[in-house]
Parts: sequence; C-alpha cells; structure tokens
Amino acid sequence: MFDRQPENIRRTALYAMSYWVVYTYRGEEANNNTGDDVQFWSDVAMDNVLLIQKTTANKADLSTLMWRENNTREFEKVEIDWNDKMDLFPNSHFGFNGRQLLTTAVQYKGYVELSEKNGDLVIEGGVCGDIVKILCNKLNFTYRVIPPEDGQWGILKDDGNWTGMIGMLHRREVDIAMVPLTVQEDRKKVVDFTIPFFYSNFGFIMRMPDPKTVKWRIYLDMFTSDVLLSIVTVLVLASLLLYTMEHLSWIWNGRNPSEKKELADIVEYIYGALVLQAGHRLPSSSSGRVFTCIFWISCVSLAAVYCGSLVASMALARREKIHFETLEDLVSQTEYKWGYVSGTYLDSVLQKSNIEVYQKIYQGARQFATEDQEVLSISGDVHFRKLMTEKYVFISPVPHLQTVSFSDCRSLLSTERFVEDNSAFGVPEDSPLKEIFSLKLAQLQDSGILGSIHQKYKLQNNCSEVSQLLNQHTIKPDDVQTAFFILLAGIFIASGVLCCEFVVFWCTKTLETKFSSID
Repeated sequence: MFDRQPENIRRTALYAMSYWVVYTYRGEEANNNTGDDVQFWSDVAMDNVLLIQKTTANKADLSTLMWRENNTREFEKVEIDWNDKMDLFPNSHFGFNGRQLLTTAVQYKGYVELSEKNGDLVIEGGVCGDIVKILCNKLNFTYRVIPPEDGQWGILKDDGNWTGMIGMLHRREVDIAMVPLTVQEDRKKVVDFTIPFFYSNFGFIMRMPDPKTVKWRIYLDMFTSDVLLSIVTVLVLASLLLYTMEHLSWIWNGRNPSEKKELADIVEYIYGALVLQAGHRLPSSSSGRVFTCIFWISCVSLAAVYCGSLVASMALARREKIHFETLEDLVSQTEYKWGYVSGTYLDSVLQKSNIEVYQKIYQGARQFATEDQEVLSISGDVHFRKLMTEKYVFISPVPHLQTVSFSDCRSLLSTERFVEDNSAFGVPEDSPLKEIFSLKLAQLQDSGILGSIHQKYKLQNNCSEVSQLLNQHTIKPDDVQTAFFILLAGIFIASGVLCCEFVVFWCTKTLETKFSSID
C-alpha cells in the first residue's frame, strides 16, 4: 500500500482525509483469530478506520481505530444501538486524537523560544509558542521538534535544492513548521502555507556610542575637522596680517620704539579676541584697529554658535538622532558594518533583487563576512551581541528589532521600512494540514485571541520621546568634566610658566650680583 511506506506518508492526504471500512471474515475459526486482524489493521497509517469482524453467521463486532496518549493506536469496540444514530468514526471528532506530528523550528527571539523538556525540544514561549499551545489543545495533537541541521530558515541554492526548514518541508521530512515563515513566491512553488498570522517589514538597528566614552572630546566635537583647521589657519594669518600692519605703521609714522609691537603680542591679542578676551595692548595703527573690529565681530558670532551648540549637546545628550535613516545612507558610510541572519527570506531577496541598494547590502555583508563570519550568523543572539559591543548594524524584521530598541535607549531603529514580511506556518505541498490549521488560525484571528497574544508580547517602548523627556536631568559633573580638566591643565601650565619665570629671575639676579661683586 503506497501510503504505508514511511517515505510516502506525507505525499497525499489519503491517511488523514479518507474513511475506511474494513470487513474481515474467517468462518468458524474467526473467534480464535480476531486478534490477528486487529493487530494488522492497527499498524496502518490511516486515521479513520472502522473494522467489521464477522465471527458467526449472525454476529459481527465493530471496532474503530483510536489514538492513545502514548502515541499508540488501539481498536475500540463500538456499541451498536439500532434505536440511535451510531457514530462509526468517533476518531474524527477529536482532532488528531493525540497523534504526534513532526515539526521543525529554530530559536527566534520574541516568537519562538525553544527549551528542553524530558530530553525533547518544545516550543515553550513567544508568540508562536502560545499559538502552538492553543492549537495542540484545539486539534488534540502532540509534536516533536526536529531542528534543521544547518540551522537555516530556507533558501534556494544554485543546485536547485532548498536549505533549512523549507528544505525539510519540501522533502517531506516533517509534517509542519510551526514558526513564522515568510510567504514568498519561490517558496510557494515547493511548500504550502497556512493563512498569515504575522505582518511586518524589515528595518535595521544600530547603537549609538556611550556618551561617557566621548565626553573628553565634547568641546572639540562641536566643530568638524574642516572648521577646526579653518580656525587655526585664521589665527595664524590674522596674527601675521596684524603684525604686518603694525610694523609698517611703526616704520612709516616714525613712532616711539616703545610702541613697536612684537609678534608675540599680536598672537596674544588675536587669540584673546578669538576667546572673547582681548590682550592688554591694543593695536596702535588705524588699519590694525579697523581689522581688529571686523575680527571681533567674527569672533563674537563664532563664539555664539559654539556656545549654543555646546549647550544643546549637553542638555539633549540623551536624544541623539541615528547616524543614518535609510539603506542608501547605510551603504554610503564606512564607520559601521552590517549583517543579517543568513539562510532567510531576506538573504534570497537581496541576492536576486535588481534594486541597486539591495545588491550593495548583499555584497557588503558578503565582503564583511570574509573577515568576520558572524555578520552572517544564523543566530539572532550573535547579531544582538555584536550590536551591543561593536559598531554594527543588524537588519531584521522590525518586531524582532523592537525587542532591543524598546528596552535599550542607545539602540536606535531606522525609520525606513523595506521588504514585506508576511509570515505563516509551513506544510508540505498538498498537505491536508494546510486547511486544518488555516481554519483554526482564522478562528483564533476572528475571536481576537491572536491579537491578544501579539499584545501580550508587545514590549513597552521605554525609549519614546515622552519617556526620554521624563528622564531628562540636570547637568551632572561628568557632563562638564572636560572643563575642569582644562582648568586643571591650565593651572599646571601656568604654574610651570611661573616656575620658569622664577628661574629666569633668580638666574638674572644671581648673575647681576656676581658681576657687581667683581666690579
């Protein structure tokens, strides 16, 4: 019989959807051999079997095949009541009547939480875990989890074979995959899907650096390197220009030698103007004074911009914006590397897409993987660890990323959404389980149970704008520690200069005393 062979058990709907009436008769020896018939028919793969055993000319026993809790099947006698409607196939009213289904699953944070119980893997928690518990109760079945050997969800390889859980369904190694498999056209050619119960899109997440690690640079970070270079250049050129004006004016006007400005005096004055603290010797020439007036206006404007940016940076340090919001921004920068869970729907979409930015994401991840294979790890936990410890961007379905972004306010989620992710359970092609499970999932959806399950695992966003405003605090010592460090450095430098001046003064005084004694 075709369906009795283990390799063919999932190739048709015959075992689950058909009803069989088996009639046996052995004449006068039937009473001694009925056990043989029962044992033989107990081993068939069919779910709904009615066995009629005729023992004598006027007597026949009716037995129906029932599943037991220990995943065995036994024939149970049916009492005949000619005055009432007989149920010859009671097995069909108990769902799968305790049948053990083979399923496959992988760990997926927030949706599939696998744990070990009595030596077997079970889907213990998460959205799918709660759905599976309800379906087990409603449809009366047990299950055994067989994870894919490669740990992947399933992509089509160049040789035409499928990897991961999709490959197991395609080869009919399991009855169902009770995980949120993305419904994709290529996958629909080899497996069937139930109705979707999970709708989302992909996004990416990155983590801003800890502000305490860069506080020592906060005063310099207000300016870009170009601006800092421009300020230094202006300081040098302005000093030389003002010195030239003062020197020429001193020569032309025949001023007193005591009025001659040294270059050190000019640099001191220009630097003082830059920090809004002018030197003690003002320019004596008309051209120098005109120049310094204009230079002062520029310095006041620059100082105002600097002070405003510094205040904003300190007061709103907890509300940084993400470095990049779109995939275009992501691929155009070089500071962060990116990755995603390999062997998934996203992997195949990026690889086969004609969209340029998708190709750049795919090629970039492959290039990063040559030096760091973890960027294409099949474990989401590995990607989240890299997110916390490195300059790394993780691409995944948005609800998966929200498990981190809603609790860690340093982790920022992109605003761009791309690649739809409509997920459902997967079953082998033409499997009767598709209709059975789709019907139950539709009932759970219509009754609002699915919505309550999603709401149960929906995390509270502790990093929303309101939450961040409530968490704002006054400026603390570590926010202005750089200013104190600069002050401390200034004290040490000034003390050093003072010591040098004292040494020069002592040496000069000593030499004068020595020469005076000789005279």
